[in-house]
Amino acid sequence: MFDTWLAGTRATAIDENVLMVEAPNPFIVESIERRMYHTVLKSVQNVVGPDLDVRFYVSSLGDTTVSALNIRVATDAPAPPILNDQYTFASFAVGPSNQLAVSAARAVSEDPGTTYNPLFIYATPGLGKTHLMHAIAHASYQRGAVVRYITSEGFANEFIQGIRTKTTEEFRKRYRSLDILLVDDIQFLQGKEQTIEGFFHTINDLHTFRKQLVLASELPPQRMEFLDNKLRSRLESGLTAHLMVPDSSTKLSILQAKCRALGIVADKEALETLSNFDFSNVREMEGTFTKAVALATLKNGIITTSVVSEVTSIPEKSSPAPVVTHSTDEQVISSVLSYYGVTRNELTGRSRSRKLIAARQAAMYIMSSNLGMGVTEISKSICRDHSTVSLTLKRLSQSVHNEPRIQADLHAINEMLIVQST
Repeated sequence: MFDTWLAGTRATAIDENVLMVEAPNPFIVESIERRMYHTVLKSVQNVVGPDLDVRFYVSSLGDTTVSALNIRVATDAPAPPILNDQYTFASFAVGPSNQLAVSAARAVSEDPGTTYNPLFIYATPGLGKTHLMHAIAHASYQRGAVVRYITSEGFANEFIQGIRTKTTEEFRKRYRSLDILLVDDIQFLQGKEQTIEGFFHTINDLHTFRKQLVLASELPPQRMEFLDNKLRSRLESGLTAHLMVPDSSTKLSILQAKCRALGIVADKEALETLSNFDFSNVREMEGTFTKAVALATLKNGIITTSVVSEVTSIPEKSSPAPVVTHSTDEQVISSVLSYYGVTRNELTGRSRSRKLIAARQAAMYIMSSNLGMGVTEISKSICRDHSTVSLTLKRLSQSVHNEPRIQADLHAINEMLIVQST
């Protein structure tokens, strides 16, 4: 685990009680933050003190961050936002499912305020709305535009703060000075009637002065019932573009690009198998790809069809799930924590997030089926009461064979236990 995720990192500075840690690429940063952030933080605090925080960043960010670009910023404009430097047009895989949206986004960044104004992008989560918004912001900055990217929640907070502090005029000036305003996730404006009114006046002012508006949501304007007619009419007056689930060829392009960017070796057949899997969105596919990378690292470092079979439960000929009988409950817990990227305190805590529930179920099942531990022993090991463990094991015994995802997770964890024991 250390060689895979931490060996390439280094501490670079302590800035206002924050330890800055440099990592070689965004994949490493994402994996560390998801899998072992709390472990790293606890270790650092044990050495330095409880007041120190840890922040990971990509080593190349200093060359590509927004603040390093030669851009024009009006004195009364908002400060440039911190954008994900990986979310660019170059890294966005284009296919039939998103071609219209990408073409419109490029046109907006090249000639804002003249066509497709406003540009409204909608899609279910995980299909690239935010990626495309950041790509527009990056390209527009590089052309010298004054750009503001903000979520609807951030907009609401600024608007309410302006009312409370009686600085609404300053708020209006900040937004009127923009060339392009990008607002993400506007479905979260629902229930904020005062903010919706302020939002309408803001975008109406910008539109009147031919400033570019780009908005994103999980729903198209006509399906957001909380919008009044005047705001809905304004949002529908430009181009509405739908990002759909990509086809297999587009998903394959995404996976190949990730392998190139991360220096990962993968069999072509393995990536094709993964791209043909029925994922509901790109984010889910990338999460499975991350699991494949982690599992491949424990083996020969190559993503093969065998690895893909384990992380997606796509059956492979003559590949029965391994059963480990000589591990300890501590080894099981360690493997579960590593696989799901959670801490022991989270595993034994009270949170009922989907990931933690899955981790607890996997630990219980392996302890019971592979190690032969009883309900009482399992209860003590993961700090759950007797009845909870008993009921969970009963449900799993009835459903695990019909749940491909659970089977894939159990298979991968057992593989990790086998590697530990050899």
